[in-house]
Amino acid sequence: MRDNKLSETAYGVAAVALALSADKTHSGLVPREYAEQLARLMRATGQMTALGTRVLRSRITAWLYRTLLERVMPGQFAAVGQRKTFFESRARAAILRGASQVLVLGAGYDLLCLRLAPEFPEVRFLEVDHPPTARAKQAACEPCMPRGMWIPFPWISRNIR
Repeated sequence: MRDNKLSETAYGVAAVALALSADKTHSGLVPREYAEQLARLMRATGQMTALGTRVLRSRITAWLYRTLLERVMPGQFAAVGQRKTFFESRARAAILRGASQVLVLGAGYDLLCLRLAPEFPEVRFLEVDHPPTARAKQAACEPCMPRGMWIPFPWISRNIR
């Protein structure tokens, strides 16, 4: 990760999530609504074009991503959607048990806070991320989200102790 560049990892995870949304083999792991929100975010941050998000959400791209990722890292294609589903269910359960804050470290272009904040206005949502990625996401989402939600943190140049 470079100090002045957007996260390539965040981009890659978003691309896989968009492709996964069109995959018949793993139908429902990335719901259509989530994929639409993610595509809008990626366009708003300037990371993808409308054509790029359409191509990523095609069945042929889903097949290509699944085939290639399964050869290189078995299980990782589906794992992107499984992780998103798992963390959203855990966050919802914690909020329903009384949690007043949700903190996401290394959020990238994940939509957890953006999806849950309108539903749970009494909960404080925070995302800590690489500064350029956090700023791009904040600029794209600020009109609809409260200030102070994004916390840029230079992972490489600071000791977390």
